[in-house]
Amino acid sequence: MKLSSLNRLRTKDEVRWLEINSNLIKEKNDFDVNGVSRYLAEMSASEHRTVSSLLIILMMHKLKNKYQSKKKSRSWDLSISHSMINLEEIFVRSKTLYNYALQNFDYAYDKAVKKASAETGLPINSFPDKCEWTMEEILSPQRPL
Repeated sequence: MKLSSLNRLRTKDEVRWLEINSNLIKEKNDFDVNGVSRYLAEMSASEHRTVSSLLIILMMHKLKNKYQSKKKSRSWDLSISHSMINLEEIFVRSKTLYNYALQNFDYAYDKAVKKASAETGLPINSFPDKCEWTMEEILSPQRPL
């Protein structure tokens, strides 16, 4: 298959495009180097966004549980559980994504505070400037926060 055909195939049938490029790489033939490179970068960025989103949601609901405990709901607990399970699965597969989460922990916390403030109606200064929990504490199902 010609490279120009491979480029077009990606937009029509991404899975087939991946399969063909995988086989071409194994056979050390010409393959869509630029397309594979772009796709891998996009996959990586998507994984990073997923980790950030899950971490922000997890932190937000833990903040809401602590600072607006009278309104605690089952949906908050389910969201916390869902986020923890998904992050654990991701981190088991990828130490890189765990390290990414650690590097972006403060950023995620800042976003979580803004979201928690918006959802609870509490002023932003109701929440600590810095996260009072470590990553391990945030991810621990045994430790109530």
